[in-house]
Amino acid sequence: MTEASYDKNRPNMRFFPRVVLLLLIAGLHLVAHSADVNQPLPADVRVLIDISGSMKKTDPHNLRKPAMELLVQLMPDGSQAGIWTFGQAVNLLVPHRPVDDNWMTTAASKTAGITSVALYTNIGEALEQSTYDREKLSGNYRHNIILLTDGVVDISPDSDINQRERSRILNELLPALKAAGYAIHTIALSDAADQELMQALSLSTDGVFAVADTAEELMSTFLRIFDQAVPAERLPLEGNRFLVDDSVKEFTALVFRKAGAASTVLTSPAGVAYTASNTKDQVNWFSTANYDLVTVQQPAAGEWLLKADIDPDNRVTVVSDLQLQVAPLMNNLLVGQPLELQFFFQEEKQRVTSAEFLGLLTMQAQIKRHHDEQQWQIPLGKRQPPIDGVYQHALTTFDEAGDYVVRVLIDGKTFQREFKHHVSVISPFTVTLDKVIEDQQLYYRVDVSPDKQFVDVANTRIDAAIKNSAGLHEIQPLSITDQQHWQVRVTPTTEANYSIELTVSGKRNSGAPFTEVLPAQYFSYPQAGDPVNPVNVDEEQPAAPEPVAEVSEEPKAEPQPEPVADPVPSVGISKWMLYSGIALANLLVFGLAYFAYRMIVSGKASEELEETEDAKVSDNPSASAEKLAMQEVGQTQAIDVSADDPAAHIAIDANGKGDADLFLDLGDLEDNPGDTDKDK
Repeated sequence: MTEASYDKNRPNMRFFPRVVLLLLIAGLHLVAHSADVNQPLPADVRVLIDISGSMKKTDPHNLRKPAMELLVQLMPDGSQAGIWTFGQAVNLLVPHRPVDDNWMTTAASKTAGITSVALYTNIGEALEQSTYDREKLSGNYRHNIILLTDGVVDISPDSDINQRERSRILNELLPALKAAGYAIHTIALSDAADQELMQALSLSTDGVFAVADTAEELMSTFLRIFDQAVPAERLPLEGNRFLVDDSVKEFTALVFRKAGAASTVLTSPAGVAYTASNTKDQVNWFSTANYDLVTVQQPAAGEWLLKADIDPDNRVTVVSDLQLQVAPLMNNLLVGQPLELQFFFQEEKQRVTSAEFLGLLTMQAQIKRHHDEQQWQIPLGKRQPPIDGVYQHALTTFDEAGDYVVRVLIDGKTFQREFKHHVSVISPFTVTLDKVIEDQQLYYRVDVSPDKQFVDVANTRIDAAIKNSAGLHEIQPLSITDQQHWQVRVTPTTEANYSIELTVSGKRNSGAPFTEVLPAQYFSYPQAGDPVNPVNVDEEQPAAPEPVAEVSEEPKAEPQPEPVADPVPSVGISKWMLYSGIALANLLVFGLAYFAYRMIVSGKASEELEETEDAKVSDNPSASAEKLAMQEVGQTQAIDVSADDPAAHIAIDANGKGDADLFLDLGDLEDNPGDTDKDK
């Protein structure tokens, strides 16, 4: 091979660096993009249980015990957990270590130590002891604290000491726990609990704050918080049916039973029925008075059936070679803030990027708001699967405060997966309505206080739409006080029902703009014992509607101060005036046309008459004298304009008018007939 032929056939080496550089950039971009994926980590759960004496009233049947037994059973392998009880002192009930069979056995035996005998409620000490490693916290877990109490900070008979301890928790301990990376989930088991403190602990660390109004609600409340702290992959359970695919190594069905309900039955695709008293080697059945927990190893592929009451807390979790991985989601959102959803599939610890596999997926998010049952369904798939296999979607339906449930449902034709998440949407504003009587005058004061860690007060405005059933409707801006609150006063003077609608527009401390509609406030005036306020016509009475003038049959246009250049008629002109104008214009055109025609005909007739008269005068001099005499006496003279037809005569009087003028008098074409009467 010659040198020339070698140069001709070898690759262009100058092109290689560019290709390599582009591939390197693309690879780095893919790696960077993949690095942005927030990988789910195993859970670290630390449970703090109040055992103070007041629990005898709020939890008389000690339902904390079965709730803890369920949490112990649900703890997955690979996680770590510990349980502390507290009253005046703090006790490590179950050691904090990785979850395995030994831990499960120890935890199950220790739950009997949950009692109600302690004297005080030392919340601060419980938080400190359970976070013993906060200075050197491991980054291999998602760290969660679950705090259950029915009381307040109570470490001494001296209320000042208790208040100082509460302030220490909020101002010193909480910032340290937040900085370390703990999410603090709190459960208030009575109205007497310090809900303000517990809510501050949770919201500051993006934990879940929940209230169990009764001890009977404790199980479901604990379970909801456990789901947030230890999210698990599920199979969709519809009508107590679920589909198991070949990749599932194990599934666990949690089925709740009501008092007096029949025993739970689990039926395989082959029709084999399993019960608590009839299990096989691959089936492990744990049963209590309230629920059944059934684990099946190496289950057969196909549709399985549960014969049991349908309960919203029932679920089927799986251990599978094919895993749906969902990046950790926010537990709390501000009104209008989106929920950033990010998920992918993983097989044998490798992310699935196959376009053929991903192209078969049908995905959607179902969102349900708790207080009004409103639901949304949002498709999540794309025309082209993402190159790196990571699906991302911002869910933007959270425009009202409340509790929401988000379900991610995926159908892969031969398999199904579900992920469930609870999210609380909160408002950074607190609204109060106070009735005030000063100097025998009554008014209502609306006060709006912001959470300053979220709201840029200086760049935020609130407007009130004040309405009543008598027709009042006015807009008033709220004024800002020295305490950085917004206020507005409403002084009712008319007997009516009143509403005050509040709209916020401004900026968050992050600089992001936002708008929010706050809960409306209502009151009725007067009520028993209310003083009578003097009527303020300008402020309280709705403006009377201006009388509408009746439209005359033919309205006249009002003179304009300046000539209007636009020929388009005003919108206010009625249709009949427009039609009348068109008809009048047409009539005027026809009249002018006829007038022109008549002038032409009259001109020709006059010329012929003059020629005839001249001829007659020249032939008969006496005719001129006769014509002059007729004009003087006003007689009519007939002119013969047709030699053939004697009837073709036009009578012309002495003033030059003929019979043709009887058909149309130009006076009839006046724009306004009434003007003719005035002239007469």
